[in-house]
Amino acid sequence: MFYWIIFAVLGAIITLVLHESSHALCIIAAPKAKIEKGGFKPWPHKFNGTFYFGSVRYTGDMGNMGPISQLAPFIKALIMIPLWMGMTILWWQLFPLLVWEAIDALWWWRGWLCKKAVSDGGKLRKMIYG
Repeated sequence: MFYWIIFAVLGAIITLVLHESSHALCIIAAPKAKIEKGGFKPWPHKFNGTFYFGSVRYTGDMGNMGPISQLAPFIKALIMIPLWMGMTILWWQLFPLLVWEAIDALWWWRGWLCKKAVSDGGKLRKMIYG
């Protein structure tokens, strides 16, 4: 049981850092955008009265990288889920890490399917279809 608690917390931290890092990489790749000083926050926090699990604030124009930035966390989850599955087969206590990645992917799809701009999937759908 102790391992499950440790890996549940560790899984949440790893997922949040990787999720926000995928956004940050896209911002870095955009030639006219720059991450604000102190703008990379891969932990739960409030900003302007709104709760975020994590965020990356930037200045400038994302250009073509905007849609890619909204898709990047989903691609990250598609890579990490099989990785955690393989590692879980070797050591079953890693299962909570797999669960967090699945939650991240499902949250993306929730935004896309429900047309909610609160998740990256919903933001991407709004960018594409308006």
